[in-house]
Amino acid sequence: MIAETTITTEQRRNLFLCLKEALNNAYKHSRSDRLTLSFIQQEKEFMMKISDNGIGIDPGKPEGNGLRNMKRRMQEQNGHCEVTTEDGTHLFFRIEL
Repeated sequence: MIAETTITTEQRRNLFLCLKEALNNAYKHSRSDRLTLSFIQQEKEFMMKISDNGIGIDPGKPEGNGLRNMKRRMQEQNGHCEVTTEDGTHLFFRIEL
């Protein structure tokens, strides 16, 4: 259980939109049969992690609009979006509190 977290309305909105986009991408592209969603708070940092066990993202393909928009949204909130593709796709969204 996560303690009460104070994030701004704008941070909450952007995290929600990133979550929505990530779930949509996983549903449409991953071919996975499992998706994990985690929320982690450590001191002054809030992290949302979305992982699937699908085919991953082809590193040879250009970045799509959805991923580019998620990264932009996090940058606008002084946060960070990181993507790894080992054993599926894993998205990490971090925001300083």
